[in-house]
Amino acid sequence: MEKRTGISGSNEAVQEQFMNKRMLANIYRLMLRFRGERNQLEVFIRWAAGPTIGGIKPASLVRLPRNGLDRAWNTWGEEICRALDISAAFLRESSAGVLVLLYRRCLLRKVLHSPSGRYLGSLSYPIGSGLDSCLEHLENRFFNHAIFPHEVGIFLGYPPEDVIAFCAGKPSPYDCCGYWKVYHRPEKAKRTFAHFDRVRLKIVGEFSPT
Repeated sequence: MEKRTGISGSNEAVQEQFMNKRMLANIYRLMLRFRGERNQLEVFIRWAAGPTIGGIKPASLVRLPRNGLDRAWNTWGEEICRALDISAAFLRESSAGVLVLLYRRCLLRKVLHSPSGRYLGSLSYPIGSGLDSCLEHLENRFFNHAIFPHEVGIFLGYPPEDVIAFCAGKPSPYDCCGYWKVYHRPEKAKRTFAHFDRVRLKIVGEFSPT
């Protein structure tokens, strides 16, 4: 897939995994327990996309920082994704790193054929043309727009009502924030966040270095 730089907006920093400095430091310490770029990249992918690898989330938005992980991705990314039974779509490259969507095709197809997919259709996504066409449209949105395309939350499996509220710039405060900003049913969202975190740790714990 051709890499395109596109327009890098400040909203790109607002990433799904809410990787603050402490969390990133913990990930890097874990990575350094393993030797070799491939092993370190796989640990990072397992952490960043654990719920997707575990089959409970259709996709994860992952930025590969420019600390060597971006170069390791070019060499090992396809092999690792194949081994983990996930697919990857390149979205954007900027000074901050490489932004990719890691996803499970079967789960993402279900999203597109759900009420969430109808919302994407209202934004001119070609739902009737299939998954690959919708991913291409998403890639073009990242490339051509200065504003971060927050409808990517639908691809990530977020509740459509929360995605729509966020995209609309809902003035009322959100109830909580984890993998996404929650405007509806916060207690259910908190349980989902906790489930995602448990699966993430399980997926990381299953790693066996090559």
